[in-house]
Amino acid sequence: MARVRIRLARAGDACALAELRYGFRTETEAATETKSRFARRCASWMRKRFWSGSSPWRCWVLDDGKRLLGHVCVQLFEKIPNPVRDEPELHAYVTNFYVVPEMRSRGFGKKLLNEALSWCRAQGSDANYSLGDSRKQIALSAMRVGSADGYLRTARWCCSNALTSMLIRFWNRLPAIVRGIVVAELVVTIGTVPPSVAVILNIRTSPSIPWMLVVTAAWLSIFWWYVTGHGWPRSTQEARRRDVRARSLSKSAWIWALIAGSLGITGTIAIAFVTARVSHLPREAFAAPVDFAKYGTLMIGCAIACISATAGVVEEAGFRGYLISPIQRQHGWPIAILISGIMFFLDHHLSHAYATFAFLPFFLAIGAVHGLLVKYSGSIRPSVLLHSIADFIVIPVSYGLVGTFSVESVSVTAIDRQFLAWVAAIVICFALFVIALRVLGARSERTP
Repeated sequence: MARVRIRLARAGDACALAELRYGFRTETEAATETKSRFARRCASWMRKRFWSGSSPWRCWVLDDGKRLLGHVCVQLFEKIPNPVRDEPELHAYVTNFYVVPEMRSRGFGKKLLNEALSWCRAQGSDANYSLGDSRKQIALSAMRVGSADGYLRTARWCCSNALTSMLIRFWNRLPAIVRGIVVAELVVTIGTVPPSVAVILNIRTSPSIPWMLVVTAAWLSIFWWYVTGHGWPRSTQEARRRDVRARSLSKSAWIWALIAGSLGITGTIAIAFVTARVSHLPREAFAAPVDFAKYGTLMIGCAIACISATAGVVEEAGFRGYLISPIQRQHGWPIAILISGIMFFLDHHLSHAYATFAFLPFFLAIGAVHGLLVKYSGSIRPSVLLHSIADFIVIPVSYGLVGTFSVESVSVTAIDRQFLAWVAAIVICFALFVIALRVLGARSERTP
């Protein structure tokens, strides 16, 4: 038997779908229109709806490579806008659910229906799926996809999905801020653990062979593949792809994103150095968690590269992707960026000695730079790259491995040239950052 696959209907399927529709309806009721006339009328109707990007209709088919063996269709329609907390404003109507008689009782109907329902959930519909307007229609749909026990299987499916629907409703009723924070923290926690463990184990067990690079690269590849909408479960693929905001950019948008981001990050680094001079923190607060003096330059460089790459990929996906997206849709960009900056600070506050509340303005500023880059470019990709590069440059300096910086309070030294230079860098870099953002926004709008 040929392999049967489920796919979205294409324009060339219109005639075959029309014939299936005819078989679907005439299986239990007498036709009042000739098959040829109906097929022409139905095929024309389908061509106008099933392949338009703006159409609320979608259709999935069973295809064995020779002919279509079944189909299910979904129409999304809007609810009246709702003032309560973040309740989905879409319903999904499932219809035209049919499998040819010779392919029934093989599980194809269930797989076909699950494919459609997974897509519905990914669109953020209110989980109000309907197979018809009465028990009779549900029974008929079950009969058309299975055998005598089709109705029972459909009933069991409805019961098993009741709990899922209830949990989805509960999740969707949570404030967008809570949902964004929960997902972001899960993403960041899960994403950082394997590379961190690899770095620690590599340093402690085999410091002459930097195998941590292979582990980190492999893990980040899998992580990026998953958060950008691949892998199980299918029901969350589109939501993951949408919320991580990792779309590709044009060459022009990339250039201006890197220009704007470099200016903004330089300005925030200047804020960090100014803060170090006014926060009365000891130099030990910036010390490395590992005594790197015991290891060679290669091992130190590899460890910092792994830490930097992980921070760039994972933290941007979590804080500027999954955290910002649901909050921005509900409350707008300013609130989303502010909360992203606060959570970014709290994560570092709990894990880094220097990240006291004196450094809150620095974390809010870096959160704003990356958040605005995402807003104006439409993608986290520039932030991922810039975050990784910035960490790779700044971490060795802050750990005292390369160069040095002063943490002596200006209350002791008075305001000196170095302090004034950093203040001037803040003003100049952020002024140019705003200008570059405007250009970036214009370039991104032109990207198809």
